[in-house]
Amino acid sequence: MTLPPSRALSDAAFVEKLKSALWDLSAEVRETLPVLAARGAAWPEIGIDVIREELVAIVCDKWPALIPTRRRRAAQIIAEWMREHHHTETGAMSEGNRLVALAAENPREKNHSTPAECGLTSPKTLSAQRQLEHVRTFCLSSESVAQLRKALSNARNMDDAIAVVHKRFDRLSRNRIALFLAAIGYPLAHPWRKSVTFLSRFGHCGDLSTDRDVTTTYRDVVGQLAHHHEYPLGAVDFLISAYSGAWRIEDMQPICSHIKPRCGVCVFRNECLYTKTESGRRAAQRRPVREWVTSERPRERLLQGRELTDSELLAIVIRTGSGDLSAVELAKRILEVADGSLFQLLRMSPHQLMERLRAAGVKGVGQAKAAELKAALELGARAVSSETDERTKLGEAVTRSRHVFERYRAHYAGRTQEEFRILILDTKHRVVRDAVVSRGTLDASIVHPRDVFRLALEHAASAVIFVHNHPSGDPTPSREDKSLTQRLAEAGQLLGIRVLDHVIIGAQTYYSFADEGEIRT
Repeated sequence: MTLPPSRALSDAAFVEKLKSALWDLSAEVRETLPVLAARGAAWPEIGIDVIREELVAIVCDKWPALIPTRRRRAAQIIAEWMREHHHTETGAMSEGNRLVALAAENPREKNHSTPAECGLTSPKTLSAQRQLEHVRTFCLSSESVAQLRKALSNARNMDDAIAVVHKRFDRLSRNRIALFLAAIGYPLAHPWRKSVTFLSRFGHCGDLSTDRDVTTTYRDVVGQLAHHHEYPLGAVDFLISAYSGAWRIEDMQPICSHIKPRCGVCVFRNECLYTKTESGRRAAQRRPVREWVTSERPRERLLQGRELTDSELLAIVIRTGSGDLSAVELAKRILEVADGSLFQLLRMSPHQLMERLRAAGVKGVGQAKAAELKAALELGARAVSSETDERTKLGEAVTRSRHVFERYRAHYAGRTQEEFRILILDTKHRVVRDAVVSRGTLDASIVHPRDVFRLALEHAASAVIFVHNHPSGDPTPSREDKSLTQRLAEAGQLLGIRVLDHVIIGAQTYYSFADEGEIRT
């Protein structure tokens, strides 16, 4: 396969983006990656203790001991082996053999640092027990470990390195040897199926899945990526394997799994060729909204004040999708059976909606969801109906103080307490809000400009009219009424909100500050 032209910036950006995504998702990645990078940079000058620890982990648990806690556990086993080796009594059972037996027969035995005691899986079969004893004997010889390190440093390629290890540990599979080599820092890029699938979905790495020599191609592609980044080959291979699920990460689900990729949280979804295919679109439809990137979820976008499509708004109402569709995709199908019209959807009864969806082969909408949709649409219709729209209730613009008196005369008839209210007007002097600011005693009411104009500002008032009553029936303003009116007019002038009038309602007559020339409009 011919690799695409080298694009250093793109390659470096790809690795950095991959690292950043995994770094945020997994504490295990944050612990493992620096270790792999350091070992890869130091290779072949790697300590023999590292080789010992990784051998023990691979044999006991079939997985590298790269996490600090797992490295300590492997080191405990090796330290115990070393102590046993120096304190074996003549004629007594070999302590190494006793450890192997304990690991197989009674892994919960106390006071012994068995593999199980140290958090590693006990060998269950006779073959595994013999393999553990073989590793024990090997680890007790520093010369053997040093020879293995020298042989690996002289290996010409990954296949030779695997052969070197297999010659000494013939019961280890090729995949487990590859994990061991990766863990000790050997410059290795192992073509796991999941890793190959992931790179084949990313455009500029080519279509690895159709290449005959996948191993060579994968190594070349990962080598190209590592060449343009500070991380060594093994660390880059780890990032790819962790992202695809080829490398087991206990505290994170794989993102780009070869069977069920989580495209919604994938940082490469915009560059991915898979998402543009029919199979990719079907997979995306199945993804629950909870797996989407937070910034793309309809509910979060609505809370941020962003504009949503009809289907996204419906998805918030129905909350969940079906087994085959996300909530948004299900909402799109619902709109399709209504010819894409919310008005047509409103006109349908819940049973009609369910029948149309059933005829269209769309599952996931039962009586509960149909009722929720109907209720939401009906509420929306009522919110904008003429019966509930306050703007249509208020009718013509308020242009005369007489209109205000006639509007509130009946309301204040017989009242024994003063009530101060504000009429909030639009640019055409129509009332958009009518609110009571305060209620006072028979003699006075307590009104503060701050409370009055807070409502006006909230409703973007163009102008306001103040109204209050005199329970005595005499609308003649008091000294306090005049002082308050002056303060409110000055406050409105500062805020850019015109105070058109202040009307005092009496029993048979009224008093208008504007008509008397005490307010300049």
